[in-house]
Amino acid sequence: MKKFTILIFICLITSAANIYADEQTNLSLSICIKMAHQNNPELLTYRESLIALQHQEKSLFKDMLPDVSVSWSGKEVYDDYSDSYAASASINQTVFNGKRDYINWKIAHLQTRNSALQLIRQYQSITYQVKRAWYNLLKTQELLDETIESLKRLKQHASNADHFFKEGWIWRTDVLEAQVQVARGEQARIVAENNLARAVATLNVLMHRDVNAPIKFDEKLAWTANNWTYENAMNESRKFRPDLLQAQVELEKSKKSLIIQQADYYPTISANVSWSQSDRHIDMHNATEDLSARVSASWTLWEWGKTNESVAAAKATIRKNKLIIQKIEDQLMLEIQESWLSVQEADKKLKVLQQALAQGEENFRVNIIRYRERLGTAKDVLDAQDLLTSTRKDYISALAEYLSALANLDFAIGNKKYDIFQ
Repeated sequence: MKKFTILIFICLITSAANIYADEQTNLSLSICIKMAHQNNPELLTYRESLIALQHQEKSLFKDMLPDVSVSWSGKEVYDDYSDSYAASASINQTVFNGKRDYINWKIAHLQTRNSALQLIRQYQSITYQVKRAWYNLLKTQELLDETIESLKRLKQHASNADHFFKEGWIWRTDVLEAQVQVARGEQARIVAENNLARAVATLNVLMHRDVNAPIKFDEKLAWTANNWTYENAMNESRKFRPDLLQAQVELEKSKKSLIIQQADYYPTISANVSWSQSDRHIDMHNATEDLSARVSASWTLWEWGKTNESVAAAKATIRKNKLIIQKIEDQLMLEIQESWLSVQEADKKLKVLQQALAQGEENFRVNIIRYRERLGTAKDVLDAQDLLTSTRKDYISALAEYLSALANLDFAIGNKKYDIFQ
C-alpha cells in the first residue's frame, strides 16, 4: 500500500459534503448517509483509532534510524583551580538484530491496515443502518398516509350508513358498526403517528442529530432492480469483504511475528561513534579532544530452548489464522446465500401483493357500488375496506422489506468503492 493511501481515504470521508439540514431542507437518502458519515460518533471513534496507529507506525519506522545525543557539563569551584568543562556527542546505530526493528515496523503497518479495514466496515455498517432507517421512515410515513385515507373512507361510509338509516334502508346496527370502525381507525392513526416518530428518532440518532429534530422529505418507496447475480455477489465478497481482508492481514502479522521470534537465533550487532572534549576553561581553547568508534556484538547461545518454544507457538498461530480464514470464507458464503435468498423472497412476495392490491381495489370499488344500489350490506363494504387497507399496508411493508434486503445484500458483499488498497 502506498504511503498516502489511508490519508486519502480519511480525506474522502472528512470531505463529505458539509450538509446541515434545517427545518426547511428536504432530506434524501444520500444526504442522510453523508451526514451520518460525517457526524456519527462511533464512526469517528474508528477514524481516530486509525490516526493513532498511523502515528505509531511512523514512530516505529524511526526506531531503525540512528540515535544522536549530545551532552555538556561544567563545574566551577571558587578559590580553587579544579574547574572542569566537558562536551560530547555520539551516534548509535543498530546494524543487525535479526531484522527485529524492521519487522516491528512492518507489523505496525499491518495493524494500520487492519484498523483501516475496520473503519471501512464501520463505514459500510453505518451506510446500511441509514438505508434501513430511511426505508423504515418512508414505510411508516406511507403507512400513516394509508391509515388516514382508510379513516376517511370509514368516515364516509359511516356518513352514508347514517343517511341510509334515516331513509329506512338499513338497520341501526349497521350504523353502530360503522361508528365502531371509525373509532378503530382513529386508534390506528395514533399508532401510525407514533411509529413515524420512532422512525424519525432512529434516523436522527444515526446522523447524530437531536432525537426530536424534524425530518422533511418528499420521497416515496420505489422499487429498484437487483443488479447482482449470485455468482458476482460471491466473487465480489471474496475480494472486498473487510473482515475477510482483516483475517488475511492477521495471517501476515503472524508470519511477521514468527520472524521476530526467530531473530533470537542471531547475534545483535551495533555501532557507536562518539566525540568528546574537556578543558579547565569554559571556552575550551586548550581542550583535550577524543574521537572513537566502536562496534559491539552480543549473542545468546543457550536459554534452555525458550526460543524454540516461542517459534513453535508462532507457527501454531499461523496455522490457526489460516483456519480462521477458511471459517470466515464459509460464513461469508452462507451470509451471501441468505442475503440473496432474502432478496428473492422479498421480490416474489412483492409481486404477489401487487396483484392482490389490484384485486383488493377492484373488490372495494364493486362493493361500494353494490351498497349504493342496495344490493350489498354495510358489512360487505367494511370487509372490503379492511381487506383493501391491510393489502395496501402489506404491500408498503413488503416494498420496504425488499429495499432493506437489497441494502443487506450490498452490506454482505462489501462495497468495493470503499476499498483503499486497490
